[in-house]
Amino acid sequence: MDTGNDNKWKGRRKDRDDTPSFIRNVDLQNELLKARNSSSNSIPVLSIPAKIKIWQQVRWPLLIAAVLIVLVAVGFFTNDILVARNLEKRINDASIGEKTAHVGVMLESNKILANMADRYSDRLNVQIAYAWSSALISKIFDMDKIILSDAGPSFDAIAGDVSPLGYAARGTKLLLDGKTDEALSLIKSALKLYPDEPRLYLVNSWANYDKGNKESALKIVKKLRADYPDYLPALYTLIDIGLDSRDKSLVAKSSSELMIASSGNIYAAIASLMVKLPAWNEEPLSPELTSVIQSSAISLSGKLNDAPEKIKVYGLYLLGRIYFESHNYKKAIDVFKKIMPDRYDLKTVAWYSRTVLENSGPKEALKLLDSVDNSGCNEIQDIKARCYLKLYQLADAEKALNQLKKSPVFDVTELNWILAVRKGNVLEAAKLLPQRISSWDKDVALEMYELLQAAGMASDIKSFIKSTAKSLPLLAEAVALWHSDNSSKAVEYFKASVDETVLALALRVLNNNFPPDVLNEILKPVVKSTTLGLRVKVDIARAVWKIDGREAALKVVSSMDNLKIESPMFLYSLAKLYSDMGLNEKALNIVKEIDFPECVALKIEIIKKLQKPKQVKDALKKVFENSSINQEHPAIVYLQMENKYENGDIQGVIEDAEKVIDHAGVWTSEISELASMAMNTAGGRGEVDRYLQTISQDVIAKSGIGESWKVQENIINLNLRRGGKFIFKATETILNMLKNDKVPDPAIWYSHGLISAREGNVRGAIRYFNEALDLNPAFLPAYEQLNIIAEISVERLEKLSKIWPGFKFPPK
Repeated sequence: MDTGNDNKWKGRRKDRDDTPSFIRNVDLQNELLKARNSSSNSIPVLSIPAKIKIWQQVRWPLLIAAVLIVLVAVGFFTNDILVARNLEKRINDASIGEKTAHVGVMLESNKILANMADRYSDRLNVQIAYAWSSALISKIFDMDKIILSDAGPSFDAIAGDVSPLGYAARGTKLLLDGKTDEALSLIKSALKLYPDEPRLYLVNSWANYDKGNKESALKIVKKLRADYPDYLPALYTLIDIGLDSRDKSLVAKSSSELMIASSGNIYAAIASLMVKLPAWNEEPLSPELTSVIQSSAISLSGKLNDAPEKIKVYGLYLLGRIYFESHNYKKAIDVFKKIMPDRYDLKTVAWYSRTVLENSGPKEALKLLDSVDNSGCNEIQDIKARCYLKLYQLADAEKALNQLKKSPVFDVTELNWILAVRKGNVLEAAKLLPQRISSWDKDVALEMYELLQAAGMASDIKSFIKSTAKSLPLLAEAVALWHSDNSSKAVEYFKASVDETVLALALRVLNNNFPPDVLNEILKPVVKSTTLGLRVKVDIARAVWKIDGREAALKVVSSMDNLKIESPMFLYSLAKLYSDMGLNEKALNIVKEIDFPECVALKIEIIKKLQKPKQVKDALKKVFENSSINQEHPAIVYLQMENKYENGDIQGVIEDAEKVIDHAGVWTSEISELASMAMNTAGGRGEVDRYLQTISQDVIAKSGIGESWKVQENIINLNLRRGGKFIFKATETILNMLKNDKVPDPAIWYSHGLISAREGNVRGAIRYFNEALDLNPAFLPAYEQLNIIAEISVERLEKLSKIWPGFKFPPK
């Protein structure tokens, strides 16, 4: 029978009785059936128990609630797993910075971990990762003040963590806090638990290095590199150790490996460039290599803005050094100012002061050094010694040198050599002559040559040429030519040169042999130079004297009046200039208390000029009785020979000359002249010319072409004094020097003029005297001869009044 409810059950099993159990009660069913079959039209009311009603109301909500609870529980559980896995992945992704060891990636990774640590404060693995990243970056890049304060909560969170990364982070934090012993103890315990963790070995190397066990630290980190070649942060430590210990090979190798493994690594690039720079006392870079490195450094400088402070300082230091090497001192000073003083033991103060020394001179450098407290730094003492040596303040220089000598590792050989040169101790200077004189010491090189030339030390001059061949090749070539027998080639080489050192040498050896216009061109680069030192000012003043007169020359050297100059050779050259300019009293005040042989000889010469015979006699007596004066020095021997010659001891003059002539140096011409006069007086006329001619050739190797010219002038003067047919011998020598050798010597033209005047060739004499004055406007004898023959021009008189103010010709 279709009850009309069949559709409700459609699709369900027909044999299934889904009637609730309480309805399936038989008695109850019968009652219901009876009611249905009754003839009554009333509808029976089903009386449902209360418990049934409640169940019908709550059964589905309960079911849904139960399902939701299960789903939520499963969701929470699943979400926790997913979050954990996601965090691990993000931590691993962030660790790419450590794996690549790339500066930028490491910093960016640390920022990512910082955000994660802030968001997931309850996640220990996140806190550990952030703490280690912060510790690693802080230690490698010296960023503890910036990084560690932000990572403080993470370090608090991992205080009791015993994972390998936790140990590494905690140990590094202890190191950064200065608790080295605690760090060492912690890391040793951790290594027992985790003997295969490279990070722990890295921290162990840091701890040992901070403790002062540098060899152990290096050994640990080298083994770390060998056992775990893919762990790149160890390379940073190797570079740092190499830079700190000045181990160029270690830095070069480690930075090269880091650049290969970590493409574009700015720290590796900077380190690799730094080790290509010369050390403190080594020769500067070649211009070519300087240019290459400078280009690299400038390209790096654009990447320094966002770099850690340590890398920024290293990069700026590198740039400053490059500017220094390329002699761009102003830019170098600007760069060093930005990082001075630094915290990375780069000797920035020393390099800054050295740059100031080269740019502004020793006074400014000393002023800078007085403003900083770096007395314990060897490089600072080195700079102080150099400054005092450049100022010729030898006592102060020796004090600084004595401080340096206390250092077992600092080499003071070069400074001892400079000191010997400044003292005029030629034997000590020759003994200490460097195998390679640095171009930084070009001023010392010029004075070293002056010493050797003055002493006539031919073999040592050859050694000098070798020692300057690489660093100062043009100077070496100039000196070699000056000691050859090709005078014309040597003179042309000096005139054509543009090198300031060669031109400074030209001023020193050919000052009286170049006309004012040539001297003026030579002077320009020499005057501008800041590297040729104070001594060259005396040569400049001598040239200015010939060009613009005595007052202009005095202005050049007036700046030295207040200097405490203690170098006898320097004082001799200055006094000689004053004496030559007619300022004899001023010259005498300089040398009167100095026992240096050249100064003693000059003092006697000045007293003679002042025409004080009694003072000359007393002075000579003091000289010969003074045991502190080297009686065998050519200058003193010359005084003895003069004294003997005046007293008629002709044989004594000849004997003294024989003893000293082989090492007479720049005194060769004076000694040979006295000897030739004595020999001529003794009747050995035939031998005298040959004697002087031999000496003029021998002296070239010992003291240069200039001294050879002076000896040949002795031949001319000797034959002029002889007169008669010997005049032809004098003329032959003159013509040979002027035409064949092309010697630009005013004394030769002057002698030519004397011969012409004797022969009655007045026009020729006028011409030759003027030729002498064209070469050297300060050559007073030519003025006197022109005045005698009344042929001195107004222009010459004007020049004379500037060069010799107040000069009056002797009455005719």
